[in-house]
Amino acid sequence: MATITLYAGKVNQMSRLINHAKKAIKEYKSDLKSLKSKVLKIDSSICNVDDVISSIKSSTQTQEDKIDALDNLKKDVNEFVADVVRIDGDVADAINQSKNDFYDKYEYLKPDCEKSWLEEKWDSAREWCKKHWDSFVEGLKEIINELAAKFIDLIGQFINTAPFAFFIAGLVITFYPTMKFIKYWTKKDLPGADQFVGLIGAVDDDNDGVYHIRQDWFQSWAPLGYNDGYDNVFDSAIRASGNTMDKKKSVEFEVDFDGDGETDKTYMFWSWKGDYMNLGAGAETGIYEYYSDTHWLTATDKATDMELTLYHNGEKLYSYSPYGDENLWNNGAQWWITGFDARTQNVKAEDLEAITIIDFSEMENGEIMYEAFKDATVSTREKGETDETAGWSFSDETYTATLDWKEK
Repeated sequence: MATITLYAGKVNQMSRLINHAKKAIKEYKSDLKSLKSKVLKIDSSICNVDDVISSIKSSTQTQEDKIDALDNLKKDVNEFVADVVRIDGDVADAINQSKNDFYDKYEYLKPDCEKSWLEEKWDSAREWCKKHWDSFVEGLKEIINELAAKFIDLIGQFINTAPFAFFIAGLVITFYPTMKFIKYWTKKDLPGADQFVGLIGAVDDDNDGVYHIRQDWFQSWAPLGYNDGYDNVFDSAIRASGNTMDKKKSVEFEVDFDGDGETDKTYMFWSWKGDYMNLGAGAETGIYEYYSDTHWLTATDKATDMELTLYHNGEKLYSYSPYGDENLWNNGAQWWITGFDARTQNVKAEDLEAITIIDFSEMENGEIMYEAFKDATVSTREKGETDETAGWSFSDETYTATLDWKEK
């Protein structure tokens, strides 16, 4: 693409026009020769022939000079045109390269008229992908989570069987001497103990011997969730070691978030206390979302302000309230509050008292969640105290629910 028009058509005609002029001069010269030959036949008495012939010779020479001048002009014009075309082409290449470099850096500024058919199609496809990418990722994530939840649900059903419980108990009994050493290792905080328990996300930031599970560790993956199969494995292993662990489920409560009278989701709090192998005396409470009758999903989106206090035979082992700590996940919000005192080993669940306080005011849709949980607990309790309702109390002023769990 040329950068300057220069009336290219007319410039290109210059050589032809010069040729026409040269041809006309040659014809004129030829006419002069013909005239000269005719003049020679004129009687000298009529006019001075020599003067006429001299004049014709002079005109002929003048025309020859003009032809030479035109030849030189044609040569110069051709060289000029060639130089203009070359320089114009170099300038065009430089401008096009600069333009391409600019559009490579700022592609979004490139006008449609500058785009090729392929570029237009590519840009359209890219814009479509960009527009729908988030939806695609979310859809793919939902599919993966659904498949994972189904698979884990099946695994949970498999491990929630008596034969599997016997298998786990046999492993513990077989390796119990090694487990006793690991207990001692963690209790005395020997080199490498923190790294070992860190595999499950347990950390002791205060170096006080009390470990807590990180909220962003692998347990936070929603499909992993929780089911009775996990409890079957843990309970079998701990009882085989001569200690105990208890679990406690709250009532299942249905939540209508949009107020249309239809249940949107169903939740439940799941709590544990007892001996946690090398982690020692511990307790936990987590919130889970219903997936199936045999599996629940981790409800990390309902993380809130939780507090956990644990007593062993009336002696306080720890009190943990991390909410507001900027160094922790989501400013210290807990979807699963945990605490394990590695200094206190080999305990019975019945000797532990775990107090968990859940502040719904700091939870997403917390007031709706609070009312749903309280109503479900109270209505179930009115039919007769059950394990699911025992130990729970509520404060409408602060939107808090407290579990004081002394016995199973």
